[in-house]
Amino acid sequence: MVAIKTALRIVNSELVLYVPHKLGKIAACSKTAIHTFTRTFLTEFNNQAVERQWVSIRAEATHVLHSAPELWKEENPTITVDGRWIAFPLLENGYFNSEHCRIAPQTCSILREFRERSNASRSEMRFSALSSGAQILPHCGPTNSRLQAHLGLIAPSEARIRVGNEQRGWKTGKFIIFDDSFEHELQFDGASSASLRLILLIDLWHPEVESHQRSTPKNN
Repeated sequence: MVAIKTALRIVNSELVLYVPHKLGKIAACSKTAIHTFTRTFLTEFNNQAVERQWVSIRAEATHVLHSAPELWKEENPTITVDGRWIAFPLLENGYFNSEHCRIAPQTCSILREFRERSNASRSEMRFSALSSGAQILPHCGPTNSRLQAHLGLIAPSEARIRVGNEQRGWKTGKFIIFDDSFEHELQFDGASSASLRLILLIDLWHPEVESHQRSTPKNN
């Protein structure tokens, strides 16, 4: 993550952060709605292949959350205010985590097939959980060459994300996609203390990154 003290600039009336790994002249994508992306990109992403299996993915994610809490790690405590923001890595640095995939075999199988059929995925995939009362301070990702895709698994209406100047929530069984080189923050207040926001997070290549520039390991 990049500190918000990094220099800001305005692009199309939206806040954009200069990130340390900036790639060429890539268009900024501040919109989180998936329908704002081109049909070519959505075909490459093949989002529906994952979305239609969201119930099975949610079942494994909730099972892992309750049966193996020790395997979840703090996402970024330096920007987490109250509550908890934790992650269960499935794919790290382009390689599937064999121990974690033994606990979530169906999800890993879905994601392996997705990676085999799509050139859109980068090197990180994980379950991400946010507890009620948590606030994630404004921050940005380390590069403009990626987008983040969030598949809603448990999506209370009180959990919200702001990207640039746009704010919205998650929907169960649906992806939202955004350019995390934009300033973004998470808020989850007003819900019961037992409430939880749970997503499957997939890092994607920005659609303007050429195929020959995409180099991530693809292991099974």
